[in-house]
Amino acid sequence: MHSNLNKIVQLLGDILQILDSMKGLHEEKYETHPLLDKYQVMRKLQISDTTYRRHIKKGLLRPRRIGGTDYFYERDIVDALEESRRKGRI
Repeated sequence: MHSNLNKIVQLLGDILQILDSMKGLHEEKYETHPLLDKYQVMRKLQISDTTYRRHIKKGLLRPRRIGGTDYFYERDIVDALEESRRKGRI
C-alpha cells in the first residue's frame, strides 16, 4: 500500500512538471505577439464592419472575447486568410 502511494505521488509530480513546461511554451508563443482589436483587424483585412460581423458569424474569424471586446492574435488572422484561400473563398 505504501509503495503504491509513493508511485502515485511520484506520478503526480511528473504530471505537474509536464504541465508547467507546457504552460511555459504557451506563454512564450503568445507573449511577444500583441492582441489586435476589431478595428485593427478590419483595417488589416480592409473590410467593413458588416463584412467583419459576417466573417464572425460564418466562423472565418474567431475572436477571443475579453470584457465584451473582440481580440485576435495576428496568427489568427493569417490562419483565417489561409483557410479562406484554401477553400476558394478569396
